[in-house]
Parts: sequence; C-alpha cells; structure tokens
Amino acid sequence: MYKWYLDGELVMESKRYRESIGDLSVGDHTIRVDVETEFGQTGSQSFEVSVIPNQKPTGSINMHETDQVFELHLNCNDSDGRIAATTWQLNGELLTHSHNIIQFSKDKLKGTNYVVGRCYDDSFEYIDITQTIH
Repeated sequence: MYKWYLDGELVMESKRYRESIGDLSVGDHTIRVDVETEFGQTGSQSFEVSVIPNQKPTGSINMHETDQVFELHLNCNDSDGRIAATTWQLNGELLTHSHNIIQFSKDKLKGTNYVVGRCYDDSFEYIDITQTIH
C-alpha cells in the first residue's frame, strides 16, 4: 500500500507505485510517499518540488499568398513548457482544423475575413493571434 502526502497532508492511498498530484499552487512543496509491503516491510521517501508561475505562450502568424490561396502559418512558443494544441477560427467560427498551417481558397472568401489562430500551452493558457485577409 502506498500513502501519498502533499505538504504533510494525506492526499491519496493506492496500490500503485506511481501517482500524479496535480494543480499545485505556485511555491515550494514537499511530496512524501509511505510504503508498506504485503509482508509488513515499510519505507518512506520525500522530495521537494518547486512550482513556478506559468508564462503565457507567444505566437505569430506568417501569411503566404498565391493566386489561388492564402496560406497561414501559426508559430507558437512556450518558454516554460510546451504547446499542447492549436485551433483556428474564421470570422468567429471555430474550424475543425488543428494543424498549425491552414489554407483558404481565394474563390471561397468574399470581402474582409478575420482569422484567429489560438496557441494553448501545457497549462491550457492561450494566446489569440489575429490576421485579416482580403
């Protein structure tokens, strides 16, 4: 049996030797696990974890234009983690396209159009980058 503690408070008991403790607040924390085997042997291990404030992702859109299409490249960066997902919107409508490159056929678009690329980091913070295409 494993007993997992966060800052001295029991957070869970399980039969698994590996667990995940999430949603830690910013600051320093102590995680401890107490183990008791089926034969009555016991052990304990503690370690320190420092949680730093999340930095929002950054990004930009680079647009390439040909005679037939607008091609948009969504460039996302996360200085303290990784980019978890990207999404696109066209004129307020969420598109089902999740790749960081998207193309719009010029003969399908009329007038001024607003494209929003959204970059999500591994903490689900996001940034919207807007591109106008005519």
